[in-house]
Amino acid sequence: MNPAAYHAHPALSATRLKKALTGTARRFHVPVERTDAMRQGSLVDCLALTPDLFEHRYVVAPEGLDRRTKDGKAWWAEASQGKREIISHEWHVMAASIVVHLLSDPAIRPLIEQASQQTHFWFEADGVECRYQPDIEAPGLLVDMKKAARTNPSGFAADAYARGYDVQMAHYLLGHLDKYETTDIPRLGFIAYEWHPRPDVGLYWLPGEWIEEGLRRREIAKARVLEWEANLTNTSHPEQTLPLPRWAGFDGPAPELAPEHF
Repeated sequence: MNPAAYHAHPALSATRLKKALTGTARRFHVPVERTDAMRQGSLVDCLALTPDLFEHRYVVAPEGLDRRTKDGKAWWAEASQGKREIISHEWHVMAASIVVHLLSDPAIRPLIEQASQQTHFWFEADGVECRYQPDIEAPGLLVDMKKAARTNPSGFAADAYARGYDVQMAHYLLGHLDKYETTDIPRLGFIAYEWHPRPDVGLYWLPGEWIEEGLRRREIAKARVLEWEANLTNTSHPEQTLPLPRWAGFDGPAPELAPEHF
């Protein structure tokens, strides 16, 4: 299934679950605009996991192309007629460099060589149809690649939780169990990398508490999705008592917040 058809399918996906968990009803039905950061992550995914599809999905602008010139405008106009996404020469070089670094890691390379990105649909006990399309999957294995602002363990863990990656992997887990008709929990993990010519990378396996928390939060997110899709609402954050940050009272500066990268 091509990416456009997959993302347009109404079955419950990890993306909608994360959007419901981290967002509000007011914005749930607003289409997500693809940012440069998202496009960069998709580019690396394609080069690393499905390199044979690169020529079908992308067209690379010539190095030094100036869209203000006559030749530059002509090239862009012609390239825009097709369905392929146009990327700059610099983006292509950067993404290729990142993939080289990922494949040079002895622990990561064998995982990338098991790239899947195969779509699977299933129905849950309550009749809700679900879908998932993991980056890397094999019997007993589920791994997702993440472009990250912070790849160190503590920084990535904080960002992953804030962005609902635990919910995503819990959703993938349920799809995996249905796909392989098993009750055995696979090994779940993330490959984190930076958008940098010499990126720091990390391979992080998820312990049981991450999975338990992800399954718990997935139920919360799923209930919101079903409610917000059945009843169009325009609510934002409900009235509540503002909790004190966990780092309050720490004798030092507030912890550094990671920049948005998705």
